[in-house]
Amino acid sequence: MSDCLMLNISTPEKLFYEGEVKSLVICSALGKMGILPGHKSMVVDMEMVPIEIETEDGIIEAAIIGGYAQIRHDRITIIADTAEWPEDIEFSRAEEARKRADERLQQHLSETEFMRSQAALRRALLRLSLSNRK
Repeated sequence: MSDCLMLNISTPEKLFYEGEVKSLVICSALGKMGILPGHKSMVVDMEMVPIEIETEDGIIEAAIIGGYAQIRHDRITIIADTAEWPEDIEFSRAEEARKRADERLQQHLSETEFMRSQAALRRALLRLSLSNRK
């Protein structure tokens, strides 16, 4: 059995990451889970989550927004709506998005508008938390 996993992360716009990794930590509807070589096959939903990628050089983090992960023994494929590295996140833009979402949530909104505002707030908070770790 190999001591590495092959990780592929794609978005509609680009191939975000491809390479061998030692492990991957993701958060899904099932909770936080670590993935090592030989992991049981499964597909998990990844709505808005940070991930931790352990490579030979250390741990790197990224934000995954929308999508799923397919785990098949020593291969992980993540298809995401958006994927970002912490260094690519503009703190001021993320903070402005958080403020706008907070303001919208204080208003009387339809159920759909409320759910969209909550999603925008969660997205902004994820981006802010990762940008603070750069």
